[in-house]
Amino acid sequence: MRWIERFAFLHPIWLLVSLVGYFALSLAMAPMATTHAPVLIPAMAILGFTLPLLWITGLRALARQAMGMAPWNGWSWVYAAVPLASVVAAASLTTALEIAGAAIFGATIAYFTSIWLTARALAAYQRGPGAVALTIGTALLLVYYIIGAWVLRPVVRQLKAATSE
Repeated sequence: MRWIERFAFLHPIWLLVSLVGYFALSLAMAPMATTHAPVLIPAMAILGFTLPLLWITGLRALARQAMGMAPWNGWSWVYAAVPLASVVAAASLTTALEIAGAAIFGATIAYFTSIWLTARALAAYQRGPGAVALTIGTALLLVYYIIGAWVLRPVVRQLKAATSE
């Protein structure tokens, strides 16, 4: 099992801790962001989405592996595009707002694409390809990952059993 796939087994409490930590640090740094470093808040957003994104990436890799497919395919670059576009946005926020806006838009599209790809892989693992309603429901659980991590816990345990054999 690769290191990224181990993030699928992350206990949901750590996802909650990352979200609470992100909000606490954002609030603590908000007064400084307007005068000293406007890059601090986007940088904190990168940190706030890193752990959930690693969890989502691990889930997709495990679901594909449990179905006998290669864990990575041509769409795997989308998972790396989210933090890279976020870094570009944070770096260009002070100088080129057009680039920052485009990078934020790109990161948002890549994030929701990664959620959709993961939801589709999990739904295909559970019910087979074409389970559209389950894919939409799973995507919503991945968007609201604090709740979704607890609801999808039995599926994660099934994936662990299927891939450890």
